[in-house]
Amino acid sequence: MGYPWGFSTDEAEDERATAEWARNHATIIRTALSAYAERMQETADQAYHAWQAGQSDPAVKAAQDASMVTNGGFGGCSRLFAESAASARRALASMSEYLPVL
Repeated sequence: MGYPWGFSTDEAEDERATAEWARNHATIIRTALSAYAERMQETADQAYHAWQAGQSDPAVKAAQDASMVTNGGFGGCSRLFAESAASARRALASMSEYLPVL
């Protein structure tokens, strides 16, 4: 693998260095992924509840639609935040396959 600025490196050395970096920083990466997934899920839940409130109450929907985030925006954001949370959980699970908790 080469670098865009012209240096070339040995792929085996890159892989070794990457694996060492991952082992050295595994705890903080796990913590960050876990916190991110939790926060994204909380945000998804909040957006979903706001969307539901607008779906069940025309006055709430009208107020949302007149604001910066429409009722449809809450629904879309809920899905995006939930996807981000799920992606972080998958990354965390995948990481655990390669870097078991010591």
